[in-house]
Order: sequence, then structure tokens, then C-alpha cells
Amino acid sequence: RSMKWQAGKKYAMHRETIQTETKPQSKHVQKMAEDFSLSLVRELDNGGQQLELEFEGLTVEAGDGQRNMFSADSAQDYALDAKNPVGARLRRMVSAHLQYFVNANGKVEKMEGYSELVKQAAGENPKDQAAFRVLFDERVLQKFGSFGEDSTPHRVVKLGDSWAVHLDEPSGAGTLNVDLKCTFKNWEQHGDRRCMRIMFAGTVEAAPNAGSLPVKIENGRVSGETWFDPKLEMIVEIAYDANMTLKTTRQGQTVTVPLNEKTRFALVEVEDLAK
Repeated sequence: RSMKWQAGKKYAMHRETIQTETKPQSKHVQKMAEDFSLSLVRELDNGGQQLELEFEGLTVEAGDGQRNMFSADSAQDYALDAKNPVGARLRRMVSAHLQYFVNANGKVEKMEGYSELVKQAAGENPKDQAAFRVLFDERVLQKFGSFGEDSTPHRVVKLGDSWAVHLDEPSGAGTLNVDLKCTFKNWEQHGDRRCMRIMFAGTVEAAPNAGSLPVKIENGRVSGETWFDPKLEMIVEIAYDANMTLKTTRQGQTVTVPLNEKTRFALVEVEDLAK
């Protein structure tokens, strides 16, 4: 296993995404950021680990790329809740927990706590719960437990080595097939850590069973890089850029929308858990 979570440590993480849709008459930009921590609960009999995630801070922004038309922050004052219910939901996420059961290869086999998270953040109202599930999709949150694990090798590699990776990724347009070529490019100082720099690039396509969906994906490409610290046995940062064209057909009309999504996971610090 390439990534190894250490007992007695808390890994403070930061994730941010910027999604840009360029429509014929407008542009929509949504930014999301999550600060959270991951820690080891216990070793599992199958060689895997149980991890616990705790949310610490969240923000959401939306606009047209020039103006910010909406924003919400988990640090929002209670007095603003009526005007900005999204901010209230984000605040209620702080200190919420998710449990990840990761196998020996670093893949999340099961996540627990999502239903409780939905109720804690959105209450009992079905419409509020549905809106929350759109903003924080269960399948996307499940990836938090194995971020970047897909691009790190599961064997000994030397400088210049490449390997292929196939992923099944969740999305609003159904399951996506992602095929990557990863390459160990060089050793690089990343902050105060000496890291393996792994570059990856590949294609994104809709899975065959997504053919009946109203949204079609064309020209899907993804590229990025991972910094892995072998001494820490942990990914320090992963950043990638995905581009694709979405084609939506409604009432005989087809709308073509270029989509760009930039995502970054970063390890902020490793702390000793209080005894």
C-alpha cells in the first residue's frame, strides 16, 4: 500500500474545486472549499484501515466569473440563517463525522455516516435534504477517504516509470470511465518535503450504461500531478484539471456546454492527537 495513515496522528486537509460551465448566453462558475481532518480509528483484519473524517470549515461561491452572485460560509452568523439557509447547513456540518473503511489497496469499500450528516445539516425537510445531497453528493464525499490513491503506484517504481490506471468515477451525468497514464517524473521539493512528482493524463468517457441519460459527454480529458512523500507515506498534494463537452437534449433542442473543473487536495499539517 502506498498511503499509510499513522495511529495517533490527525491529518489536516484542504480541498477546493472550481467548476466552470460556459453556456451560449452565460457563464456559471461555482467554487467549493472544504477543510477537514482524517485520522486512523483502527487497523482492519483485511489489511485495510478504518478512517474518521471530521469537517472543520466549508465555503461555497457562485457567479459568472466576473461577479460573485452567491456565497455561503460555515462561519456564518446565526442572525443570517433566514436569508442564507445554505450557510446554516454548512455551519451544521462542522464537527460532523464520516467513517471510511479502506482496503489494503487504499480503496474505500464502505462509507458510514452520510445519512446522519444529511439530517444534521439539512434537518428533516425532504426538499432541504435533496438540495444538500446535490451540493454534497454521497459518491463524491466517499472519494475523500482515498484521494489521490488512484495515481500512486502499488509497486516499486523507478524514475521515469509509467503505469496505467482505470477508474469508475461518479458524476451528475452518471458513471464516468477514466483511463490514465501515470509517470514518475522526478523528485521535487514540495514545501518542506522531498516528494515523488507523479504526472498523469488521460481520457474521460461516459460508461456504456449511461447511454439513456439526457446528458452526453464528449472530448473528455483530464491531466494533473501528485506529490507523494515516501517518508511520510502520504500524498502531500494532488491537483488536476478536467475538461469535457456536455450535450443536453430537451424537447428536440441540443445545448452544448463546455465544462472545466479544477480540483486540488492538499495536506495542510500532521498533528499529534491529544491523549
